Amino acid sequence: MLANVAAVDPVATLDAIERSIARRQVAGEQLVGEEFRILLLSLAFDSELFDRSVALILVLIEFEEPGRFSNQVRNSFPSLFHLCLSGTHATIPQRVAVIDGLLCSDSDRSMSGRPRRHRDC
Repeated sequence: MLANVAAVDPVATLDAIERSIARRQVAGEQLVGEEFRILLLSLAFDSELFDRSVALILVLIEFEEPGRFSNQVRNSFPSLFHLCLSGTHATIPQRVAVIDGLLCSDSDRSMSGRPRRHRDC
């Protein structure tokens, strides 16, 4: 149902997804990335919603429970960063800022799922 009304108010849709994910994290529940994957990728199309959508996608990637669809979010994420036909109207600087943030992240896991080597940022 959320996907059907998302186009009417995309900002409210992101608000609802953020609240849902935050509640699950506070409750200690595992996240199911597939639940919001397509919707978040669609919302990331808009450059004004890109940063918030990407932040939520990264939360899903890092904290989702292992399962049948657990790599779908991880595998879909790079499509937002293609130079041509990226699936987003986000600017190049917006996309570079996300990539820089990932490279400088303290997260134990990189986008590949392997431990990251330390890099000065």
